[in-house]
Amino acid sequence: MTDAPSIRAVTGPIALEDFRDILREYSTPRLLFPLAIFAVDLVLYGAAIAGVMLLPYFAARLACSLAAGFLTGLIFVVGHDACHGSFTRFRWLNQFIGRVAFLPSLHSFSMWNYNHNRVHHGSTNYRVVDYAWAPLTKGEFDALPWWKKLVARAYRSGPGHGLYYGVELWWKRTVLPLRRDLAPARNWKSWLDGALVIGFFVAAFTVLAWFAPRIGRHPVELPVLALVLPFAVWNWFMGFITYQHHTHPAVAWFAREEEWSYWETQIGATVHIRFPRFINLAAHNILEHTAHHACTGIPLYRLNSAQNALERRLVDRFPVVRWTLRGYFDTLRRCKLYDYERHVWLDFKGRPTSPPTVHGRSVAAGAHAGH
Repeated sequence: MTDAPSIRAVTGPIALEDFRDILREYSTPRLLFPLAIFAVDLVLYGAAIAGVMLLPYFAARLACSLAAGFLTGLIFVVGHDACHGSFTRFRWLNQFIGRVAFLPSLHSFSMWNYNHNRVHHGSTNYRVVDYAWAPLTKGEFDALPWWKKLVARAYRSGPGHGLYYGVELWWKRTVLPLRRDLAPARNWKSWLDGALVIGFFVAAFTVLAWFAPRIGRHPVELPVLALVLPFAVWNWFMGFITYQHHTHPAVAWFAREEEWSYWETQIGATVHIRFPRFINLAAHNILEHTAHHACTGIPLYRLNSAQNALERRLVDRFPVVRWTLRGYFDTLRRCKLYDYERHVWLDFKGRPTSPPTVHGRSVAAGAHAGH
């Protein structure tokens, strides 16, 4: 079952029953199959780290480091499902797997549960609560000092995906509940989970630095290639994915509660990005995002079927975009700022770059097409 909305009751023309009828059959997790997925991910990740440590040529070690960054993302997707309680059928096992799976990406299980499950899923695209990739207004951008304007421009660029995720979402919110607005997440579990992440990083860095000279490597090389570079790759990968899930010329954002509807935004404010099937499979179906928002209880290994069922039953109710490089750059060009009164996307000069994304109180339907 989906996480309960944190702002208001279910409203709008899309009702809870619609989702339950469509998605109920896909919401039962298995046991052995997800454990096999997790085991394969761990073996591949371990092989990449072993390559970083043991291969004789630097180019090969660098390739393994980059591969470890991608595999960090796959392991994280497992942790993401486990944190939703949807990966296996046992709650205690999900919590154990989630904490282990979050270690390579240096994420606290408790903090991710608060920021992602409660905040993001509970208030999707309602900028008062959901901060992830929430666009600035023209007035807010103009009021920034010059250096923060440069940062804002960098965040809304392709290379800046990793910078945005690493600074705004990971560093500020995902290890320890230090910020004032994270006070609801402060409990003994969040502090212990934060200590687990920090302890893992310190221990891994120390062991790698100690081991490097014993195999003829510089003490800095192994920690950088086995920890730092994969983490940087992971940050860009995660920023790239999360940017596209809720940023598109057909997607609406909201600043007023009376305009926002929990169930409408789970559909209309969530983009389904169609990559080639083999890429989607390799990414653990993380791009089947509409079905995930409609029901977080659907495990990753059933998301593709659930997404297809949604599209058959709720055709033209949400954006479905065939990913192309041209379309991706078009979104980057057009989705810089947002006018929350007129519900149009703007460039940094304040010029509208999209038609209105909201009509009345309903999220506008996105076209089923690529760019």
